[in-house]
Amino acid sequence: MPSSSEQDRTRAREIEQALFGEARAAILHETVAIVMLDAERRVFVFRRAKPPPGWTIPAGHWEHGETAREAAARELREETGLEVEPNRLSGPVVATPPVEAPVPCRRSSLTNHRYHVFLLEVAAHEWEQLSLGPEADLETAPVRLSPGDIAGARGDALPLTPGTRFVLSHPDIVAALRATDGTKPTIS
Repeated sequence: MPSSSEQDRTRAREIEQALFGEARAAILHETVAIVMLDAERRVFVFRRAKPPPGWTIPAGHWEHGETAREAAARELREETGLEVEPNRLSGPVVATPPVEAPVPCRRSSLTNHRYHVFLLEVAAHEWEQLSLGPEADLETAPVRLSPGDIAGARGDALPLTPGTRFVLSHPDIVAALRATDGTKPTIS
């Protein structure tokens, strides 16, 4: 038996299909994601207050007129309050093939997302400057996860959003997180 969220998604697809036809299914959202790393290569995540529920990395849509780096820097500022120059972001480490949104996107339920993932090594003093934006659950403190913690975070204890789970489990990102010898990951 499908869950209520699966039923809602199916119904939303049926409605949009009836209204817009096949052309709507071809929409592709270019999405940027930023994997923020501390000196121990732990990944910063915060709990979302808005759907989709769960723990997430900073991410969002790449707007018209922006470069991917500019979009990533903007999303970082909007979601964490951290201002960085776009050229400070490493990457994109990976630009994924289009993937179907695992939950309905706020812009459309019939969409595919292509993630452009950047890495940012955050200095110790910068962690104190973070000021989470309106999408964050301000009642719950953000955390930093080791690669081992991320693998364990797929359970109920610390559920990641579907997009964050997809990004952090991508082989190129897993390899970048394991690069502890001080070298930069290979940018594809």
